[in-house]
Amino acid sequence: MRTRTTGFMRRAVCQSAAALAAICADLGRARIFRRMRTTFDLRVSAAALACAAAAFAVAPVASLADTVRWRGGIAAEAGRGNGTDTLRLAFVAAPAAPLWSRETMSLSAFGEVSVAHWQFTQPDAVDRRRITVVGFTPYLRLRDARIGRWFFDFGIGINTLSDLYETRDRRFSTHFQFSDHLAVGRSFGDEDAFEMSYRFVHYSNAGIRHPNPGVNFHMLRLEYRFL
Repeated sequence: MRTRTTGFMRRAVCQSAAALAAICADLGRARIFRRMRTTFDLRVSAAALACAAAAFAVAPVASLADTVRWRGGIAAEAGRGNGTDTLRLAFVAAPAAPLWSRETMSLSAFGEVSVAHWQFTQPDAVDRRRITVVGFTPYLRLRDARIGRWFFDFGIGINTLSDLYETRDRRFSTHFQFSDHLAVGRSFGDEDAFEMSYRFVHYSNAGIRHPNPGVNFHMLRLEYRFL
């Protein structure tokens, strides 16, 4: 039963990554995107997303064992940026084994599905004061045993907003947004079950449509991973 379940999870994750990569490739070839001049090229963002998703997909087959141990988790984040407060809840899945390791360093992958709530501060609000954001983000995590239990995360996510983001000084033109995540944090507890981290998150549509001012959040995150 465990082997059958693990096989199903492998196929599901691999198929999802393949679909994401295909979508990113199609977006990169679209004529409208080739005509756009942006400071953050869509194809760069799409390629990075595809690579991160592919890394997450191959993680289950990196082990020589017939079955792969998976860890689930739940995370809560709170932060602020550009006149907006945010709360975010994420559900995490990760292979326990790293993708790559050498001497003191290791590289691992994990993915998360998230739901966020954006609350505009009163002076900045134009129309709607609340937005719900649903997203999927694959991550890569770098560790170095020489600095203990500290880690560095990098991820690129895809998100959809319930309403267009608009304040007095900035306005989004699309519900779809990429999100770039950079984080530094530390694990603690038995088997690194708990994590605390600072995260910088940038949302933008990568120039799909203008205006595209983007929004930046500074976040604090607490996570628990099931053993």
